[in-house]
Amino acid sequence: MLKNLAQHFQLKNNESNETDDVLRLAKKSYENFVLQSSTRNLDDAISNYMKLLDIDPSIPESYYRLASLLWQKGEIDIDAAIEQCQNSIELDPKSINAKIHLGFFLDMAGDFDGACHEFEEAIDLNRFFSSRPRLGLALVLIKKMRATNPTFEDFSKAVQNLLTGTVMSLWDYSTLRILYRSFINNFSVFVYNLVGNLLNAMKKYNGAVKFYENALEKTGYSDVFYTKIGNIFLEKGDPHLALDCYQKALDANPDNAQVWVKMASLLQTYYRDDTEQIIKCYQNIVDFDPKNASIFYELGHLYIRLEDIFNAVYAFKKAVELEPDNPFYRNSLGYVLVQLSDFDKAIEEYQAAIKLNPDNEWTSIVCQALAAIFYQVKGNTDAAIASYKTSIMFDPKNAEAYISLGNIYHDKNILDKAIENYCQAITLDPDIAKVYCNLGLALWEKDHVEESIIAYHKAIELEDEYHIAYNNLGVAYLDGVGMPDLALEHFEIALSKNPNYTLAYYNAGRACETMKDQTKAAEYYQRALDLNIITEDLDAEEIQERIFNLFEA
Repeated sequence: MLKNLAQHFQLKNNESNETDDVLRLAKKSYENFVLQSSTRNLDDAISNYMKLLDIDPSIPESYYRLASLLWQKGEIDIDAAIEQCQNSIELDPKSINAKIHLGFFLDMAGDFDGACHEFEEAIDLNRFFSSRPRLGLALVLIKKMRATNPTFEDFSKAVQNLLTGTVMSLWDYSTLRILYRSFINNFSVFVYNLVGNLLNAMKKYNGAVKFYENALEKTGYSDVFYTKIGNIFLEKGDPHLALDCYQKALDANPDNAQVWVKMASLLQTYYRDDTEQIIKCYQNIVDFDPKNASIFYELGHLYIRLEDIFNAVYAFKKAVELEPDNPFYRNSLGYVLVQLSDFDKAIEEYQAAIKLNPDNEWTSIVCQALAAIFYQVKGNTDAAIASYKTSIMFDPKNAEAYISLGNIYHDKNILDKAIENYCQAITLDPDIAKVYCNLGLALWEKDHVEESIIAYHKAIELEDEYHIAYNNLGVAYLDGVGMPDLALEHFEIALSKNPNYTLAYYNAGRACETMKDQTKAAEYYQRALDLNIITEDLDAEEIQERIFNLFEA
């Protein structure tokens, strides 16, 4: 009997020791969270108070502390927090801290009278050590006066409690204890930072790293000192270790916006292919700075890299919403809207960017993009020509705009204007092969055979792999000056550059046919016919007729 009683008391004593240990740990983690405001400390405090609640649900502190912590983490709403504080007061009607917390949540819920009642009761429970409830009462009264018709009574009470609460904070043990710990911690961090910075400035990188490693163990400010170590590794040219340190800093405190920025910059510089991780960084930065349009702009380009056009549109729209007068944001939004085939809205964005005109050369390029939509999508030739002319107006040295304008005139068979624009492009930039090829075709169509041959030769001189220029030159030799052997030579070169060039096979067949080599002509025609099934470049019946005519009696 006595043995069983001893075992019972021993068990009770063990349970009491465990409760005390967990309570002490919970208090410490809560104070660390108050001092450092890190997510890790918040999670530790919640975990410890949850454990304490499981061990002994009769401890009032667990309820109001969890109400505060879970509300700050966003896991419960105001009503649930109020309910938990009321549970704490039911367990201990004289708990000053429970009443202060309940007053705070009632204030947040807009129940100013209820909040005042709780703060006043807390003051009555410990009149000369009631700094916090007095300050809380003063703040509630000030909010109440702003929200309702202010009264002299509320005003005088607010002033009285603000003054007395400030004075009483000088001997409020709880407040002074937190302030003391905060001072000690901040002073320690200051000293470690100072010495570490000196070592770093002296290029004593290994010593600085070891010093910071000791600092993060001693102070608990892991995010601060892991960031410092990461900075050193980055300065030493070791981005991999720097990235690892920044990640550890964020594991310790995911709410450190500066580290997310550092990590994003590092990834953009050294790990550009890790687009998803870079996007994650910018998404977190957005959470801290949701009105920073440039972050959404960067996100938009990252989504483009992933070919995630819908999210790119969202990001650029947010950037434009925040800064509607930024032409670069407008231009990027226009670009992604084109990818979604929303051409009307894309036109609006490009036009807005052009009106803002931050730089003539840049705006000239935007005019080209707008012109391409008008011509290729809308079929509005006049609008396209006007846009290209506007592009040239902004930048008279834009050779590409002249080439595109020449192509439109060429398509409309206005050959003189086409030639004029091609020549202007050549004047601005004489090293663009395609403009000589286009010019050669326009000259050919104007029956300027010799000039077209010169243009094609120049295109080939600039770009030896230009199979189209070889084919067109062959046509000029075959049909313009009647030299089928020289023509065939150029058709075969075109085919060596592009073995799947249907038109070159067809033209080679024509050259062989002119030279009375029916067998070789038939081979070329047949090859053109076979490829044409895929490319559909030519009239299949015409090719078949030519093959038939080769061997007609």
